[in-house]
Amino acid sequence: EGVLLAWLDASPEGRRAAAATPPPRLMPEEAKCFADWTMNELPNDYSFWLEQGMDPAHANFLHHGLGAFRAGNAVPMEAGRVQQADDVAGGLRWEHRGYEVKNKDMQATREFLAPFGFRVRYDMPNCSTTHICTLQVPVRPGVSRVYFKAGVSKRQQQQQPGKMEQGRSGNPEATVQPLKAAAGDSGSSGSGVGNGKSETGAASSGGIFALLQKLPHWLIDFHLIADQDTLMMCRQERLMRNQGLNYRSYYLNSRSDDGVAAINRWLTRAGYPASLWGPGGAAATAAATTAGSPGAGGGAAATQEQEPRYSGQTYGNWPDEDMPIELALSRYERHVRHCVTCQQGLRLVTGVCTALTAAAALATCGVAVMAMVAGMSVQ
Repeated sequence: EGVLLAWLDASPEGRRAAAATPPPRLMPEEAKCFADWTMNELPNDYSFWLEQGMDPAHANFLHHGLGAFRAGNAVPMEAGRVQQADDVAGGLRWEHRGYEVKNKDMQATREFLAPFGFRVRYDMPNCSTTHICTLQVPVRPGVSRVYFKAGVSKRQQQQQPGKMEQGRSGNPEATVQPLKAAAGDSGSSGSGVGNGKSETGAASSGGIFALLQKLPHWLIDFHLIADQDTLMMCRQERLMRNQGLNYRSYYLNSRSDDGVAAINRWLTRAGYPASLWGPGGAAATAAATTAGSPGAGGGAAATQEQEPRYSGQTYGNWPDEDMPIELALSRYERHVRHCVTCQQGLRLVTGVCTALTAAAALATCGVAVMAMVAGMSVQ
């Protein structure tokens, strides 16, 4: 589906596991996609993007005023229990209702395809379905590369809203039930896993979708929502590191936060961050950021004397040092420097601008010369 997947274990056991694990189906064949995959390398830790994928109710508050999002249109979100596989590789599955007035009757399914992605399906009462897939690739502590793709489809039969399992518990550990089928299977799309078929034909079947598929992606800007997500999580990450907070510091006893608790429990089961960065990886990052916080004595000076760990990489020495807002919002930093297509587009646009500037200069000189000649003729 246009994504290169790597199994990061070349041992004999890893090769056997890779051969036995078919790649997940990311978008159903019937989905007509708005555009190809978008990619951005962002100053947010992998764990924050996983939590964002299980927190749909944030949209109307964080994105208030952008598009149709309005905080006043938010409604209490009904949801069932988060289903969790016995094996940490099995991921999560969560069914819930809408989180705002216009989609409160939809039936939504969120699947966490451990360890890297989310597959989301919004079934609306009018038989339309929105499909969203995001992939979160950890680059280093505090930085992730995030991929996004979305599309729509139509169902043959209108679904009748069922009743979500209710109940409440003040214990965030009590919001999960066993996942009967592996979360990495075909799920609600019904398209199967690893069937060798591509959605490209359906995605570009005609109309506006076919046009969008043909446009170079640097002409299409979907960054405004990501700007808000990125800045909020960037500041949240810095605050949490400095104050030693975790998700229990903000978890609320509501169905809409069950997903937040479930994904954080999964991260604990998976041993993150030590299981990915090594025993000293995230611990060293936390120590470096905490050292410069108030009450840390000479920690800030000691940190300044050390060689920057991420010199030359995206976003400088983040998260050891704070993030300027201009850097966090830099289109070049988050995308262009990593994208061959956009680098070609940048050279094209720069060349055109240079040529137009030169043409304008020549035209100005030509007009000046003509004016001088005209003046001499009059004399």
